[in-house]
Amino acid sequence: MPPTDPHLAYSTPLGRAYVGDAVGTLQANCEDESVDLIVTSPPFALTREKEYGNANQESYLRWFQGFADEFWRVLKPTGSLVLDLGGAWEPGRPTKSITVNHP
Repeated sequence: MPPTDPHLAYSTPLGRAYVGDAVGTLQANCEDESVDLIVTSPPFALTREKEYGNANQESYLRWFQGFADEFWRVLKPTGSLVLDLGGAWEPGRPTKSITVNHP
């Protein structure tokens, strides 16, 4: 499905919800330091190549940078970002990777 122009899905006294491309929506509707909370679960970067051509870790980081820049710009100093990136333990290391090793 192609991206849609950002539009307001609903509004309450506590905030608004938009539907559309995330970066475009933030750019069009959010002033600097105006957002209290961002909750997102972008597509996961996978360590194994899939038939559909998923991005490698470096490409994924470049792709995500546009989102990160906008998140930083719009979040209030007291704002929060909840980001579900999945992740998997790196073999033989006590660290997690931002990529998921799905079969």
